[in-house]
Amino acid sequence: MRRPRYRDLPIAAKLLVPFLISMIVWGVLGTQVLLSGSAREASGVASTRLAVALEVGRSAFSTASARLIETVRFAAHTEGLGDALDRRDSVRLTQLIEGIAANAGHERLQVIDRGGTVVVTVKLAGTEPVAATGGRATHPLIVDAARGVITAESTVVLDGGRVMAVVPAKNLAGEVVGAVVAAETAERIVGDMAAGTGVRMTLFDASGERVAGAGPPVPFRSIARDGLRSGYGSGDDRVETLYAPLTVSGRALGVLGLGISRSAAVPGGSTRALALGVLVAAAVLLALAIGWRASRAISVPVGDLVAATKALEQGELATRAESDSRDEIGRLAESFNVMAAELQASHEELERKVAERTAELERVNAELARVSEAKSQFLATMSHELRTPLNAVIGFADFLSDPAFGPPSPKDVRKIAQDIHASGTHLLTLINDLLDLAKIEAGRVEFDLRPVRLRDVARDVEAVCRPLAAAKDIRLVVKVPARLPDVTADPGRVRQVLLNLIGNAIKFTPAGGTVTVTAAEEASLVAVSVTDTGPGMTGEEAATIFEPFERTSKARGIEGAGLGLALARRFVEIQGGTIDVRTAPGKGATFRFTLPRTRAAAARASRRPRRTTDERAFA
Repeated sequence: MRRPRYRDLPIAAKLLVPFLISMIVWGVLGTQVLLSGSAREASGVASTRLAVALEVGRSAFSTASARLIETVRFAAHTEGLGDALDRRDSVRLTQLIEGIAANAGHERLQVIDRGGTVVVTVKLAGTEPVAATGGRATHPLIVDAARGVITAESTVVLDGGRVMAVVPAKNLAGEVVGAVVAAETAERIVGDMAAGTGVRMTLFDASGERVAGAGPPVPFRSIARDGLRSGYGSGDDRVETLYAPLTVSGRALGVLGLGISRSAAVPGGSTRALALGVLVAAAVLLALAIGWRASRAISVPVGDLVAATKALEQGELATRAESDSRDEIGRLAESFNVMAAELQASHEELERKVAERTAELERVNAELARVSEAKSQFLATMSHELRTPLNAVIGFADFLSDPAFGPPSPKDVRKIAQDIHASGTHLLTLINDLLDLAKIEAGRVEFDLRPVRLRDVARDVEAVCRPLAAAKDIRLVVKVPARLPDVTADPGRVRQVLLNLIGNAIKFTPAGGTVTVTAAEEASLVAVSVTDTGPGMTGEEAATIFEPFERTSKARGIEGAGLGLALARRFVEIQGGTIDVRTAPGKGATFRFTLPRTRAAAARASRRPRRTTDERAFA
């Protein structure tokens, strides 16, 4: 039988054996707990009182600052003060602010001009205000406020031994002509801040100089963040200190230092500590040897488990606790490792899902932004497209109806009628495109699907577009084979698709260029391509060119609302085909769409023997 090891015993046994031995003397040494905790208790009580005093002091300072700001705002907005200051009328200024100073009860109330010169000062002598003139404001923020450089409605500063609030003063024209300054002694404010807290409090400026204080001073400590805790001295005479920035509207005015001695925080602690110290000295010697073994048996594995927990808390999810014991701590370490493995797997899965969702949200947001921008561009374009022909029609009507132009000749009337007809046709085309798009989106568009000869449709479209191409000196080439199989489609919609594609190609092809229309069989489909020698498009533009209201950068200033290609795609897809574009900047573009062949044509094609490349070329 294997002898059980101490580290394999249950935790209860590990604690019980040394506890039974220590109980012999524990009645005498029970106060050891109080002795070891007395210093921490005093420090904790002192820290709590300092934290409470800090909040009380900040609240009192905020109240004092608010009263100063309220006073200067009231004075600065007093009717007639800005104009009196603009005239440097010290008598009128004194009359306006004496009552305010008496009611506010601050140490002084001043009015300064834009140059920083004090025009009038009202000080409180007892309860009565006393007016005086002369002097200059020295603090840069006060001078900047008087000059209108600072745009803030009010500013609080710490200048020498006073806390001051300043508000710019304006005349009736809204121009800054100076400022109103209310001041209170820092000693009075700090006294109010420390009242009832029982702690010593000292206010330092930004350079570390003492400004005011209540009670014995505490030494200055430079701080980089709120809540710096420190202390000086030892034993019951040790003073626990707390330092924090004193801010107004997010701007630091100085540093507030607070202090309280441990004896003041916990009265009578020194006598108790002395009595406990004697008992602790004897207890520690005996308990040290007994507790060392027990503490090591527990603290080492627990320490390892704590270290693994902290590592897991810091994001090291691959961390595992090491323990070779079979007691409760060992089983706890095993459970921890299982939990850590599950947490790591869950975290990895969560990160994967978050990445997927984030990418999806980014894609959706980008799409929403693109659609919003496209609609805004559409509204601007449509307003232009509608306004231009309407203005033309109105202008022609004015010409015909205004007798000032005289009676128009038949030639003029014919020309004007042609222009009105062209403008009306353009408006009708825009409206029809919008109606077609709305019908498609609503699913109410109707198609008359039947066998269609693409060669006949291409000839009709060629007849319409050739004059447009000739007007721009563009060569229009249509190559549609006579033996091309019929397709199942709506002839009117196919004609509209070809008109859109060829019309766009002519619009964007410069003079001397070429627009080519070709068609060919592809399995059970017939493919039609429209190629131009225009400026082409970028990949980003080609990816969105079939969306409603989308236009390329080259389309600026060219007639169109961005609906033609969107309609073409909808028409082709509804009839069972596809449409795409192949393009590159400076290399033109090829728009290609397919339509399904009729069943009879597909059957003939399946029975027809395949020809070689040379045979097709010869044919």
